[in-house]
Amino acid sequence: MGLAFCSSGGGDLKLNECKALQYCFSAILIVFGLFTNAALAQEKAVDHVLYQTDKLKIMPDDNGSLQSWCTLQRKHEFPKYVRLRAEHKLSPAERATLFTPNYETFVEQKLIPVIENICGQVTGFQTNYDIRLEMMNWSPKFGYQNWDFFIFRYRDGQVTRYEYKPYSQAKASMPAEAILALTPQPQLDRVNRLLGNIGPFNLYPHHDPFCYSGFAHIDAVFNTSVKNRDEWVTANYEGKDKIGFEGFVAKEILPLVRKSCKRASAIQVHFYKEGSLAAWERMTFHLAPRAGMSLKAHHMSQKAKEYATLRINERVFGTCTSSPYCSMLGGVYLDAIYRNDTAVLKRIDQQLEEEYARSAGTPALKQFTSYLLQAGIPGANKTDFRLRLPVFLAGKYIYNYSLWATTPTKLTGDRTAACFRKGTKLYDTRVTTEVLDYEDLYGNYAGSVGGIQLGTKYRVNPEFHALCDKICGAAIGEIADFMDSYFGLEKTGLILAGLETAIRELDCQSDMVKKFEKHLIMLADKAYR
Repeated sequence: MGLAFCSSGGGDLKLNECKALQYCFSAILIVFGLFTNAALAQEKAVDHVLYQTDKLKIMPDDNGSLQSWCTLQRKHEFPKYVRLRAEHKLSPAERATLFTPNYETFVEQKLIPVIENICGQVTGFQTNYDIRLEMMNWSPKFGYQNWDFFIFRYRDGQVTRYEYKPYSQAKASMPAEAILALTPQPQLDRVNRLLGNIGPFNLYPHHDPFCYSGFAHIDAVFNTSVKNRDEWVTANYEGKDKIGFEGFVAKEILPLVRKSCKRASAIQVHFYKEGSLAAWERMTFHLAPRAGMSLKAHHMSQKAKEYATLRINERVFGTCTSSPYCSMLGGVYLDAIYRNDTAVLKRIDQQLEEEYARSAGTPALKQFTSYLLQAGIPGANKTDFRLRLPVFLAGKYIYNYSLWATTPTKLTGDRTAACFRKGTKLYDTRVTTEVLDYEDLYGNYAGSVGGIQLGTKYRVNPEFHALCDKICGAAIGEIADFMDSYFGLEKTGLILAGLETAIRELDCQSDMVKKFEKHLIMLADKAYR
């Protein structure tokens, strides 16, 4: 068009002038384009808000430049997505209402036009792309956390939702029906090719192909309870793991894998309850030429972890359902403290003392005590090293409470500070242990030990002051853990672990926690006398 315009008359001079003008105009456009791209390269993607209400904010999930976000230049990522992050303070019901009639329509009407407007000026922007929408839910305790994500495919003006993944907290909080409703249909069906049926298991490929670079992924769907499943595996197979899954995988799954993956050196088995969309657990097995099949990694869903805790408690202490403490390791004992059930406490204390007597013994106990005293650990000289679990629990509770106690009620800017009441006392237990010099047979200096800094500053609520004056020292939080790890006390260790979980998860301001503390102080004071 430019040449036609330039040759429309006026001779060679005008033609040359016109060509010169055309060249200058083209150069200006190029410079302008370069300037625009340079500006976009400096502009951050995350600064562009695509959609916002008082409870929802959607923006690019990319701290890089706007140009790299629009042109999908994210390194080490395949497949590539236009990444978005939605920060919201919405209940599941409020979120469903906001995204009415469905997520696809919201993306098509609210987000696509804004993306096209922002990225339309960017060289290299493709009009067909995939969108990954990361949903981040507000938690009073932890701030914004990853909740779930969607992947949408945008092709020729149409939006299709083809993947949905809830994270662990969403899985634990949302009913299975809600997850099912958000999951697009193609995602619900695994590779529809039965590899084998063994006992309660149907085996399927997890992907197609399910074997890649010597790593095979298998879905094992079981049609019975977890307890019956485990008992069946234990009855028929052996392995270094407690149940026998190593033997099951070596004997039953490996031959099936070999048919498609002759050099498989690792197998990851995804266990599903029949009819469930979420994996119950995932186990990774490695195959070594001489060592055989070995379990290398075990990832459990939240429900699987809760079930495992219940089974451990059932095996070691029995069961209870009367309070939230029951769901934690050693929960029967913690619940008995909460309810001040002296009969249960007496029964378990007897079990703990028997375990302690078997594991420690008098010579080992004297040696352990000697180590602590030689190290100059304050508190060691105060401690009755006969097993007085309520004393150890109270010491650990006082120390860990100052580190981790929280409440969802945000009374101040510091949620931990809200757990400390009027009259709180600051304890400073910082000390340096005594330095001991050693000499060789000739009286020459042969080194030294000690000089270790222990202790910290921590706050203690007024109801614990009298007890803390008796038992607190630089090693207050460590003595119980030392005892557990040094002597391998399984039952004591479970109770200590459960206590730590209780401090981290239960509301420090609740009446339930205050009642537990009252009974713990009473038991510890009685045991210490």
